[in-house]
Amino acid sequence: MELSSFLKAGRANTLYCYSENILDNGSKEYGWTIGTSIPSDSVFVISSPSRSKKFSQSDLDRSKEHGSNLTSLSDYRKFFVSFTGHEPEVFLNKYKDAHIDVLRGDWASINKNAIREDESDFYLNLADLIVSRKKFSMYGRIFKIYEPKT
Repeated sequence: MELSSFLKAGRANTLYCYSENILDNGSKEYGWTIGTSIPSDSVFVISSPSRSKKFSQSDLDRSKEHGSNLTSLSDYRKFFVSFTGHEPEVFLNKYKDAHIDVLRGDWASINKNAIREDESDFYLNLADLIVSRKKFSMYGRIFKIYEPKT
C-alpha cells in the first residue's frame, strides 16, 4: 500500500515519525518528522481535531490547522520515554492514583520549560493511551488508537 492510500484509509493527512539524534556533545535532540513511508507497525495513534466546546477557540483553531495525523504507537512510546525519562507503565504506576498536585509538582523537574499548567495531565493521558489504549481529548485534539485493516 502506498502512503497516500494508507493516510486516506486512516482519514489522516500526515504521518509523523519519531526521530532522535545524538549530538557531538553527547546530548540528545528528538522530535517529530514527517513520514515518507508506512512503518511496519500495526498499531497507530490518530490525533484529530475536536469540535468540543470545552476547549478554547485558539486550541480548536490550532488543532484544525494541524488536521488529522497518524503516528505509530511505538513512536509515541519512544517519544514519551525521551521526554519524561520514564516508561509509560512506570509513569502511570507512579502518578495515576496520586493527587494531581504530586504530578504537577514533579513535572517542574521533568519539564522545566512547561508552557501550560496542565501539561503533566497530557502526559498522564498519553501514558494511559500507550499502555491501556484509552482514548482521550485535550488541547482541542482527540487521541485514539487506530489499527489499519490488513
